[in-house]
Amino acid sequence: MKKIEEFDYINNLFLIYGNLLTEKQKEIVEQYYVYNLSLSEISENINISRSAVSDSLLHAKDNLLKYEEELKIYEKQGKIKDIVDKSNNIDELKKCILEVINDGI
Repeated sequence: MKKIEEFDYINNLFLIYGNLLTEKQKEIVEQYYVYNLSLSEISENINISRSAVSDSLLHAKDNLLKYEEELKIYEKQGKIKDIVDKSNNIDELKKCILEVINDGI
């Protein structure tokens, strides 16, 4: 995955699962992925070391990836969007969306 694609992916996971992170992780992820601040800038903003920012960002990213691996909300959103984009029949659309929603449940 390219850096920009990974950045976008983590940002999307943050929108879905961000509330599951600690307050400090949310603050750091938001500053890094949403506001595009550097680790040094974040470090100055919240008065912790650059390495602590890096560690927190790594743990938060790992948590977001684990949440998606287990819950697959982002993946299901993508599948539903594809179905909606391709479907012209409302009954078929409903059936396909229900299949995606119930998949794995």
